[in-house]
Amino acid sequence: MGVFAACSAALAATQIFISPNGSDTGGNGTRQSPYGSLARAKAALKSAPRGDVEIVACPGEYFIRKGVSFSASDLKGINLSIVGEADKDGNRPVFIGGGKLPASALKEVTDKAVLAKIPSDAEGKLFYIDLKAAGVSDYGKMQQRGFGTNSRPTEMEAFLDMRPLTNAQYPNDERIMKIGEVLDEGHVRAIAFGQGAYKPKPDKNIRGATFKYVEPRTARWVGAPEAFIRGNLSVGWADDQIKIKKIDVQAGTIELETPHVYGVWSCVPDKDGKIKPGDVAVRGFQVYNLLEELDRNGEYYIDRQNGIFYVMLAKRPGEGSSFYFSVLSEPFISFRDVSNARLSGINFAVSRWEALRMTSCSECVVDSCDFFNSGLGPNISGRKCKLLRSRVYNCALGGARIHGGNRKTLERGDNLMENCELFNNARLRMNYSPALGMGGVGNTVRNCDFHDHPHVCIQYSGNDMLIERNTFVRCCKGSSDMGVTYTGRNQSDQGNVIRRNFFSQNLPPDPGAMMCGVYVDDGSGGTLIENNIFCHTGSIGHSSSFGAVYYHGGCDNIARENVFIACESGVGQQTWTNERWAAALKREAHRFYKEVDVNSEVYKKRYPKLAKLFDPEAPRENFTERNKVFCTPMSLNGNMILRNNKPLKPNKGISCAQAIGVKFWTLDLVNKYFGEDPLVKKNLKLPIGVQKD
Repeated sequence: MGVFAACSAALAATQIFISPNGSDTGGNGTRQSPYGSLARAKAALKSAPRGDVEIVACPGEYFIRKGVSFSASDLKGINLSIVGEADKDGNRPVFIGGGKLPASALKEVTDKAVLAKIPSDAEGKLFYIDLKAAGVSDYGKMQQRGFGTNSRPTEMEAFLDMRPLTNAQYPNDERIMKIGEVLDEGHVRAIAFGQGAYKPKPDKNIRGATFKYVEPRTARWVGAPEAFIRGNLSVGWADDQIKIKKIDVQAGTIELETPHVYGVWSCVPDKDGKIKPGDVAVRGFQVYNLLEELDRNGEYYIDRQNGIFYVMLAKRPGEGSSFYFSVLSEPFISFRDVSNARLSGINFAVSRWEALRMTSCSECVVDSCDFFNSGLGPNISGRKCKLLRSRVYNCALGGARIHGGNRKTLERGDNLMENCELFNNARLRMNYSPALGMGGVGNTVRNCDFHDHPHVCIQYSGNDMLIERNTFVRCCKGSSDMGVTYTGRNQSDQGNVIRRNFFSQNLPPDPGAMMCGVYVDDGSGGTLIENNIFCHTGSIGHSSSFGAVYYHGGCDNIARENVFIACESGVGQQTWTNERWAAALKREAHRFYKEVDVNSEVYKKRYPKLAKLFDPEAPRENFTERNKVFCTPMSLNGNMILRNNKPLKPNKGISCAQAIGVKFWTLDLVNKYFGEDPLVKKNLKLPIGVQKD
């Protein structure tokens, strides 16, 4: 009974201790003799007193090869907390879903056949570790991953002292290679453009595309066993990664093993001078996962056939450095149908899939945890759950997920993410790997910092969502036809609110790309966008409509009391004809009458304007009112009702030229240059971004 010694009377929680230095067989779960794993602590719950129970994780690294799940039956009568303790230096427990090898295990490559494949301008020395000899055998599978494919766990990745290394690639920077003449688009599963035209002609020949390459360096990759290309192979919002089947040097072509959903499109005009439309500025690819491109410090390649890890380093790592390799392909911890559980003070790192999953849970809290170097961060669904004071970063396939509520009855989920920081969460899949995915009814993200994300930052669907008092900096920077926040293709998604947020420096590297801060796409509407501040956000690109706020076909959106500073356009819309609207309603009918029932009394009562949307002949308008603009046209296109929008003037003593000269807007600079304006003062009244207190 030593495990329960910490339970004093009825007022204290029962405590079960685990430690990296503990023992599952020789320990008894006390602080003096802890268990060695979370799985063993879970087993001890069966004989624990009912009531509050804490599993206390002592600081250190826990190597986890199999996830631990908790269900309602496991916790009957128990309110469970899993709590991390920090040491005197602030080091917390870290759950690691993989293996660790010391950098001292590195050996310099001397094999002349291997060295002959390395570029002559390589910046460093090539080292290797025999993973198979070290007992690491599960390297994962390289596979297609992109638009229109199912999400899957990643392959094994490598990290040096918890810093992500780069799978050997070309080009080494963000540059892309252009797609030459396309000889065969490959099997086409869908049509990207066209009113109602979403099904191509029947084609039973499932094959990848064949196209001409434009860079002579491509000849280096002949014979590479698992070389992949990745990039935007057609439109700017549909990235993909596909294995190279064959490189024909004589023909100057690359043949892909599997098709891209829309087929592969060329970047150069055909013999008639025509080129496929849409986002040519970001169309192109990189090649990666091949030994032949190991030429930059921090690049690696895993020879899966022989179990060899190769890495290019400018210098050998110092004493005490370590390599980590991701293995775990399931959540570290799963909760199902659990209430009142709490998880705090633990870091989750180095795995191939979700770090944490809560399914159909209620009133659970995740507080002060870090999720990094995994496939995904926390995935939380249920009612009145909270993700607080946590960081999600360097994940491969996206950041956090928050879902809850009943869209048929409009019962709220009331889940909350607050005071969290999220960045660089799309390392392996650039597009549609949002830093935060939201779904359901009545969920909130508040006072969070989002930065340095290549595509959509918050992707949401559902009703009565609230996105407020967050910062968005350098987001959506690697894409086209996308927004920092995004929703679309569902007119029954109503009542969503985006307010009091700060958007800054959200610009694509290529001026031909289209992007915006708030994107309401494909006929969706009923969104309130108010009291936000947009600075250097949005790119019109090759469109006539994109702005810091952009609607594609939708209506009943309201943009009011926002501030736009140095944006190419404030609010824009691409309008739809009545025929296109009717076609969309027909195509998406299942969303309105099966997923939900827009004719139900609850929908009629909550959204009285919704009924008119299902009449294609009814007027469809958006409202842009009481906004202020500086060095920004208010609206360039769309069915807008413009009311009481005014120019924004700098504070006394500051010239327009001084304000125009600001290269990087922060909240402090907005206040410094425009804080005397009543609307700016109002929009800055409540704290925006993470509040450290």
